[in-house]
Amino acid sequence: MIMLKVKLILIVVVSALCLVSCSKKQEVGPKHYTYYYDAGDKLLGQQKLGLVGLYVDSIRNHSRGDTAEIVEAYANMLQAWCDVFDLDDEESARHARSAYEVLSQYESEGRYDKELSGLASLLSYSYMVTKPDSTIYFSDVVAAKVKENPERLVGAYIYKAEAYRNLERFEECLETLDKIQAITDTVALNDMDEGVSWMLYSLTASADIACFVGDYRRCNNYLASAARWYDITQKVEDRLSYLESRARVFFVQAQYSLASSYANRLNHMAIANGEEMHRVNALTILGLTHCRNNEIDKAFECKAEIDSIIGRNPRVVDLVRKERILLDGELAAYGGDLKLSHALLFDSIRSDVRTFEFDLTLRSQQVYYLVQEDYKRVYQLERERKAYVDSIQTTVIYKNEQNQVRMSRDITERLRAKVRAQAEAIELQSSTLMLERMIFAGVVLIVAATILFAIRRHAKERTRLMAKEKRKLESEIADKIKALEQQKEMFQRTNKRISDSIAYAERIQHSIMPPPEKLNELGIEGSFIFNSPLDVVSGDFYWFGKKGKNTIVACADCTGHGIPGAFMSMIASTTITEVVDKASDDVTPAEILESLDDKIISNLAHNRTDYGAAKDGLDIGLVSINTETCEVTVSAARRPIIITKDQEVITYSGTKRSIGDVEPMIRKRKFENAVYQLHRGDTIYMYSDGYSDQFGGADGDKMKNSKIKRFVRAIHDDDIDEQSLTIQELFTQWKGDYPQTDDVLFIGLKL
Repeated sequence: MIMLKVKLILIVVVSALCLVSCSKKQEVGPKHYTYYYDAGDKLLGQQKLGLVGLYVDSIRNHSRGDTAEIVEAYANMLQAWCDVFDLDDEESARHARSAYEVLSQYESEGRYDKELSGLASLLSYSYMVTKPDSTIYFSDVVAAKVKENPERLVGAYIYKAEAYRNLERFEECLETLDKIQAITDTVALNDMDEGVSWMLYSLTASADIACFVGDYRRCNNYLASAARWYDITQKVEDRLSYLESRARVFFVQAQYSLASSYANRLNHMAIANGEEMHRVNALTILGLTHCRNNEIDKAFECKAEIDSIIGRNPRVVDLVRKERILLDGELAAYGGDLKLSHALLFDSIRSDVRTFEFDLTLRSQQVYYLVQEDYKRVYQLERERKAYVDSIQTTVIYKNEQNQVRMSRDITERLRAKVRAQAEAIELQSSTLMLERMIFAGVVLIVAATILFAIRRHAKERTRLMAKEKRKLESEIADKIKALEQQKEMFQRTNKRISDSIAYAERIQHSIMPPPEKLNELGIEGSFIFNSPLDVVSGDFYWFGKKGKNTIVACADCTGHGIPGAFMSMIASTTITEVVDKASDDVTPAEILESLDDKIISNLAHNRTDYGAAKDGLDIGLVSINTETCEVTVSAARRPIIITKDQEVITYSGTKRSIGDVEPMIRKRKFENAVYQLHRGDTIYMYSDGYSDQFGGADGDKMKNSKIKRFVRAIHDDDIDEQSLTIQELFTQWKGDYPQTDDVLFIGLKL
């Protein structure tokens, strides 16, 4: 499981580096040696492996005298981490084992305990495939040393469960997953950011292991628990790993529709964040689901894209899992190269490792015989596959669940016995306390009677005075309450009038903008409009209508938001309608913008005492589409328009002049038309600056037009409804916990 392997590498490296850095190197040695080690340790965290190698050599050059063996051990330890980053498990294990054997000689003295724990974690990982028994041993070593640290304890158990899976000791694998679940169910997260990341990783890794021993119920429970942590985390790597696990386990369970859906989401997110390794894994799962659904052309397209990515970055191929071999083998069979297909599906895959991945191998081998129409062999493989799956799910998993039931009963009985013992102890204590309380109560009553008798007379006089003061206060309070109720009633009436006015303004604004579905009646094949006002009413609005043979669509962003912006949007929308109605059938977008600019300035002239004294106006993008010839004319005032034409993405920047701008130098810039000959299936996108200027992401930056253009390039071939959901999801994901800063409008048109 290469993806799990990568995640484990990161966890091991980070935890081990922290342990080594915290150890302060308790051995004696020359100061220049400790300098070299600290420097190499820092460079290792930056993954500058070539420079780390120079410091390893420098450490070894100072291995002299009585401390030579210890210094050499530290050099081997630093080299082992370099080997981990280079994905050389064999060399990493060799160097780590050498360092471990030296430092373990001092274990009884309590020296180098943190270093030994980090080395044991590294050896546990390095031996997972080649020597899983050694992984189990070293995982137990780590668990014994970090039993008070739940995060590292879960990491050790994950290695151990993976080793049991590789040894086909499924019952022990499931028992280890039970231990992981017991920890994750009870641990309290101290650091929310790192804690969420750790919890999501633990549940996702456990789900992967459970899936590949055939315990689908447990796997789906883990992923369901992980889903709420996925919704919280803002770390892109965590979200990508979760989506990849979802896609993969649904594929293993033959739920190909869900697998394809999650793989598509993973692919889009990987493109948006430049994560090529996750893209390769997403395309691999998509290719296999297309093969299962007999969509062979789409599967070949996925393979071509994978080959393109690996061609640009050959290192990615080292991180791809076994499924890519299966995809290549199946497509070789469909392509007629049966010799290559047999080599991939039969010769290159170890058939003696009968983990639950064997089920995937048999499914791919069935494809090999289906292409040859050898249905007898297909049937034989199906019987073998079902027998294998049934044998695991009806023995190992059932037995594990029965053990869990028995354990729950034993725990319940022990708790009941403990409760009974506590009840008896409480009853005995209650009897003793009752006697003590009776004695104490008698003494208190005598003292209280004496005190009460002494203060009774004083209390009567005080009560009389207090009653008089009380009546006075009650009268004052009643007057104040009456005044407050009158103010409250007046405030409620005022608030209701304001709320009713805003609600009425919202209805008026919605009535001015036509329903989006009417675009279909105007010859637009598919469209979406994502409209998210900052307040109840918005300064952003859209407009469309028919003029001659052309369908005209506008995306506008007026000055301000809320009620002021809404008033401006209604004025602008009405003015556009007036301009278009009076124009000729062949009117161009630039002519419409010039006329709109004149009328807006004329209508708002009373609000300007001097030029620049008010900046009422709007930024707008306008497109005119001949729905018969697909010729598109565009013009814009300070708003970009993105067009996808035959897989090419074109950005029209518009004129740097707003509608209603009265500054003479700016008004010299004339609105211009740009004409494009598009084809059916090409798309046009317009959006307000509320989308591109939204703060968010990991660093709280603006989204910016460049990210939107890159994202549009990735999704423009998708179904228009799916594009709408993706555009909204991108905005929500980017915004995160940051507040929305402006009205948002995003329009997509598909010819």
